Amino acid sequence: MKIRIVEDDEAIRLLLQRIIEDDTHEVELVDLDFAANFAKLKQEAEWIGVDAVICDQMLGSGLTGIELLAYLKEHFPGIRRVMLSAMSQKEADPGGVSDVFLQKPASQKLIRKALGD
Repeated sequence: MKIRIVEDDEAIRLLLQRIIEDDTHEVELVDLDFAANFAKLKQEAEWIGVDAVICDQMLGSGLTGIELLAYLKEHFPGIRRVMLSAMSQKEADPGGVSDVFLQKPASQKLIRKALGD
């Protein structure tokens, strides 16, 4: 399973990678300047082979995970969309663009379960 992590906090990105990456889970970290990468992330080729994305709600530069997850929901509905946020689900994902919502801090068990483990 290939999982892409979109998170502006480097420490959280690396922690998620350590929690998830193993023999059956390949993790790809999106290096943010998200504003510069958002156009690139919207290219179809960027999502070939990606099974799931874990995305923070607040990504800096005024951009939100909602924008990316809404795009994925419309164009790549087969990709599992996990939103991770310090905000409540009602605040962070009012439109329900994520398949799974996790509130920070989320346990290792909940993170793995959100990916279908």
